Amino acid sequence: MKKLLIFAAVLLTGVFVCVCDADDKTEKSLFKKTEKLAKAGNAESQFKLAEMYFSGRGVEKNMEESKKWFKKAAEQDFTDAQYALGKLYYYGQGIERDSTGAAGWIKRAADQGDAAAKKILSTEEFKVKSQYELGETYLSASGGGYYDETAIWHGRAAAKKILSTEEFKVKSQYELGETYLSASGGGYYDEAAIWYGRAAEKGHALAQYMLGYMYFFGEGVKQDYAEAMKLFEKAAEQGHVISQYNIGVMYDNGKGVKRDYAKAINFYDKAAKQGYIHAKYALGIISYYGKGVRQDYAEAANRFREVAEQGLAEAQSILGEMYYSGQGVEKNIKEAAKWYKKAADQGDIESKKMADKILEEITKSAVTEKIYKTSAEAGDAESQFKLARMYYRGEEVEQNTAEAFKLFKKAAEQGNAAAQYRLAEMYYYGEGVKQDRAEAIKWVRKAISRKKEAGQ
Repeated sequence: MKKLLIFAAVLLTGVFVCVCDADDKTEKSLFKKTEKLAKAGNAESQFKLAEMYFSGRGVEKNMEESKKWFKKAAEQDFTDAQYALGKLYYYGQGIERDSTGAAGWIKRAADQGDAAAKKILSTEEFKVKSQYELGETYLSASGGGYYDETAIWHGRAAAKKILSTEEFKVKSQYELGETYLSASGGGYYDEAAIWYGRAAEKGHALAQYMLGYMYFFGEGVKQDYAEAMKLFEKAAEQGHVISQYNIGVMYDNGKGVKRDYAKAINFYDKAAKQGYIHAKYALGIISYYGKGVRQDYAEAANRFREVAEQGLAEAQSILGEMYYSGQGVEKNIKEAAKWYKKAADQGDIESKKMADKILEEITKSAVTEKIYKTSAEAGDAESQFKLARMYYRGEEVEQNTAEAFKLFKKAAEQGNAAAQYRLAEMYYYGEGVKQDRAEAIKWVRKAISRKKEAGQ
């Protein structure tokens, strides 16, 4: 059944009203005919097909298809398509916004005499945004970016007094600072500091952080820790995580401020809660050395393990050291070797030396353990004692107090005085066995008696 459709659509070419007596079947039929001609290379049909995809007339709306057909027609110098494609890119309608692409197509339409294209090219906003976007294109170009060209175009955009928004102006200032800092020839620090400063004054957190960094190291400005701290604080108030961490470092080391571990911990904690790995490591160091808090190796080990698992080489190395010496964790040289190797794989030379040393120890200890074990199983009390001591101390083998207890007991039962003393200690402190003071006293007496018998 036919019905009267009043169809109004805003297209890229303008606003048009189509009053037509049609049904869905007619629309679909028109689409198929247009598609056939478009595929045959007819530029006007390609343009019309793009419009149909844009408005969803006779076919499901599809912006990617619309862009594709506008482009095909535009490449054949169909002026309306060039202008339409330019506006599609400019406004980012259903596709990724691309001001550089927009400017290119609109200019091509204008060069062919399109009045609407000429008008939009003349607007100040379009000029400034195009300059800024061109700078962005140069900055992200393949091969590492063209920093000098970026500076030119960002500079032109930032220097304009008439910009679409204050936010755009501030972003341009910050980006120009970034461009000068990373420019070829080693960076233009003085210019970078100027543009960072302008953006920082407007409250741009990244600009505040970067300018603070420059004051901290004296790059482009006179070194000034106090000024660096002010800028980091402003950025930190906006949640900038590295600035929070940097403030913690400054309080931790007394740079530009009086050393204050409580404040350092506070700012490290803020950054750590945002997931900043170096802040988590710093809190581990606080616990490890007892800076302003009770020294707690177990707490330090937990913090180091968390960031070591995330790949931080410093944490992997210190965790290896803790497993090797038994600080805050049960001594385990295999675990120590594992963490040292992870740090070594990231280029830590000292960790590589330690990993190699431990692996050599493990190889030697495996031979020693095998010799002692063979003799111990044969009933040799001295070998039982020596093997037990290796397990008890975790010397060149994985620490195992339960196995140590069993072997000390076997040697003690054979009258080995040193094993009897060790066995007494393990009963007394409940190491590798349930605490039993009575058994401890019994074995101490046996050891003393054995010493007297030996005339010692």
